[in-house]
Amino acid sequence: WRMLCTDVMACHRGKCDVHDVLASVPVEYLSDKDEFVRFPPTDVERLSSWNAWLHMVDEALDRKGRMLDWKELCSVVVCRYKALTGNAAVDDSVLDACVLSNIPLSYV
Repeated sequence: WRMLCTDVMACHRGKCDVHDVLASVPVEYLSDKDEFVRFPPTDVERLSSWNAWLHMVDEALDRKGRMLDWKELCSVVVCRYKALTGNAAVDDSVLDACVLSNIPLSYV
């Protein structure tokens, strides 16, 4: 990533050829389906697609009378996620973002 940024900035300043920039794009960033280059998904994007977040949010809200402040809701759901998946290596702030991104607007 750092090499790609360096090459892009050098090209922007007119100090390299566009082919140098393209040559520094990692193969795993290239799409098989179209001409776009994409960064790999972040932890939040990857984990947010897990289909049980909303179920765990509903479960936590049901246990607390359908009302929790967002910090407590995140804490309850993140603890439940870790217990279910055994995945304690992911930073809590990433998991909090996953919880919050899966709360429907109608719940707010």
